Order: sequence, then structure tokens, then C-alpha cells
Amino acid sequence: MEKRLLLPSATLLSLALSSVLIFSARGQSTAPAPNSAQWHYERALVLSIEEQDRAKAELRRAIALQPGFPEAHYLLGIISLKEESFDAAIAELRDAIKQSAVPHLPAQVALVRALNKKGISSEAVTELERVFEILKITDEYTVAKLNQIKQSNADQKRQPKPEVIQRAIYNLIDAIDNMIKDSPSVFKQATVDAGLRDPAVIFELALLYQEDGQYDAMSNLLKTAIEARGDFFPVAYLGLGQVYEQKKSYGEAIAAYEAAADQLRRLGFEEGKDFDTDKIQELKLKLKPQD
Repeated sequence: MEKRLLLPSATLLSLALSSVLIFSARGQSTAPAPNSAQWHYERALVLSIEEQDRAKAELRRAIALQPGFPEAHYLLGIISLKEESFDAAIAELRDAIKQSAVPHLPAQVALVRALNKKGISSEAVTELERVFEILKITDEYTVAKLNQIKQSNADQKRQPKPEVIQRAIYNLIDAIDNMIKDSPSVFKQATVDAGLRDPAVIFELALLYQEDGQYDAMSNLLKTAIEARGDFFPVAYLGLGQVYEQKKSYGEAIAAYEAAADQLRRLGFEEGKDFDTDKIQELKLKLKPQD
């Protein structure tokens, strides 16, 4: 079976790479101390698509070592939501929001979804209002939809069936998601520009840029994130390699993949077990002069 290393998807982040890498001695970045909270978290980022159980175990270790770790709570909450473990998702997402130094829009949106799926409509409406505040939504149609939901939820005498309110909340949060996807700049303004530095959120934005064909914006975002994290950000190097590969800048793609490979090794991932070398070899062949 082919080995693959995939980036996390948020809702999760799916900058997937088919097969990856070789190691190169880069030596310029400082890796987290083995078995530290950050070390476990970095491993979880790498594992969070195809190895959900392993990713959750790494995140729980990170949180046990550092309970005030909003990024770990967020990623664990997202995985729990994806697995329909709604009680766990609600608890983790609430912790992420509480511990984040700035408003955490993606956690807020995910919390609305988890509460709504659980059938806790009154709390879902409250959290939905917070989403409106973060995004500064003022258009009359969308605000009217929110007010209708609030009125229905508050009307004890003529309250519609719970599934009706659930469906209305679902439709409204989906509409907000679509608005964000149609305009990466809106998402950026409410997250990265507001000071949110959650790696999973950075990749969600990177994915939006990728889907919109904004490869320069995507690469600039990833390079800035790498620099901000002291050059140790293996999943960002993987994403950056993908951008360069898309642009046929194969030399730069190789360099990015090699940097990621070195950092993956320092996180305890093993060649032949956790990833293979096919991709880098393919790119090296493309750099060879044609006869």
C-alpha cells in the first residue's frame, strides 16, 4: 500500500500530497524538544487526516502537558466534530475559544455546528451571534435570518419543532461558510489580520487561496508563517512545496520538501514507515537536462 503524508484538513485543511520525501540536513531551525507539548502538537498536525486516532493521542498528550494550548484544543475539537463526537467537540472548541488571545472564528463556527448537531439550539444561537460579531455581518437579509431564528427559539408558545430550528441554523451557518469560501480576504481579515496564528487556521486560509487559484498569496502566507514560527513548520513546507510544484518551480519545490523531510525526521517520523521518497525523486528527474 502506498504511504502518504497528508496535511490536515480544517474543516480541516486538505493541501494533500500524494507521496513524499527525502531527508536533507538543513539544521537552521530549532525543533521542539522531544515529548514536549509543542512536539506532540506538530506531530498531530501531520497525522490529522489519515491517522485520526494517532493525531488525537498526540493532541491529548500535548494538552496534558500544557492545558492552556488553544491550538491543540481546536484541532482536537475539529477531529471530534468530524467523527460526530459532539460532546467532546463542544468541550474542546469552548476551551480553544476561551484560551485564544483573539477571537477564534473557525472554532466559533465549528462550535455552532457541534451545538446544533447536538440539538442545543439556544446555545447554538448565542454562538451564532458571536460569529456575526466577529465577521461584522450587517447585510439586512442575513441579519433578518438570524433574527427569525432567535425569535423562533424564544417563542415558547409557538415554537416550531426543534428540527426546524436546527435546519435554519444549519442553513445560515452554511451560507456564512460559503461567503467565506467565495472571498478568502474576508476570512483573512477575521483571522490572520486579527492576530490569530493557529497553524490549522493558516492552512484553512491557504486552502482557500489554492482553491481560488491565488498561488502567490498562498506561498506568501506560508512563508510568513514559517518565518514567524522560527523556520520550524513542516506542514507549511509541505504546502509550500505543493505551490512551487504547481508553478513548475521544481528546484524550489525540492528545497521545500527537503526542509519538511528534515523536520519530519526530527518529529520522529520514519522514512519507509511514515512516508516514502517518490515525489522528490520525480521532481529531481524533471530538473535533469533533456537529451
